[in-house]
Amino acid sequence: MQLEGNDWPTFGWISDIRPCLESARRQHRNVVLGTITRLVGFSPRPAGTQMVFDQDRAGGYFSGGCLEADVANHAAEVLRDRTPKTLLYGQGSPWIDIRLLCGGTIEILLESIDSEEPAVAELGSCG
Repeated sequence: MQLEGNDWPTFGWISDIRPCLESARRQHRNVVLGTITRLVGFSPRPAGTQMVFDQDRAGGYFSGGCLEADVANHAAEVLRDRTPKTLLYGQGSPWIDIRLLCGGTIEILLESIDSEEPAVAELGSCG
C-alpha cells in the first residue's frame, strides 16, 4: 500500500483514527481496521490500540515506526480480498527481518470494514 503524500512516521503520530475513518465514509471507501489483540512484554501502545488503513492513507499508529509499513502492505491485501488476517511481530513471528525495538511481541488483527456500516457513522460523530 502506497500511502501518498504522507511521510512516515510523522503522519501517524495522531492516535485518533476517527478523522481517517470519517473521510473514508464520506468518500464511500471501505477501510481496514487493525487492532492490537495481544501483547507480550513492553510495547509503546496498549492492547486494543487501533489503526485505520484507507486506500492511500492511514490513521493512528502501533509502534512508532517499527512495523506500520508492513502492516499497511498486509492491510492492502485485506482491503482487496476482504478476508481478515492476524499478524504476529516479535518473538515467534514469521518475519525475522522486522525487529521490534521494544523487544516485545505484538499481535494485530486486520479486518475489512464497510464504510456504509451504521457504526462507522456513529463513531465518526463521537467527540
